[in-house]
Amino acid sequence: MDEPLSSHTGPADSFDVDEFFRRVADREGRGCGPVQAREPAQAVIGTMASFVSEGELDGVRSQLPAGYEILLQA
Repeated sequence: MDEPLSSHTGPADSFDVDEFFRRVADREGRGCGPVQAREPAQAVIGTMASFVSEGELDGVRSQLPAGYEILLQA
């Protein structure tokens, strides 16, 4: 099993939202492609967003590169 995100100590990767969806699809496996990866990725981010304040969510939004706003759409 992969290590939890909180234990990551290396440099952060920078990539666009299309690469993000490709990576989600690769982890999902079972014939999942980037288009199919959007729905579960949005569900995970949406769940996270429901547990933080609007101010915290705005902080996340401000740090995401252009294109990632699709993750925060219902």
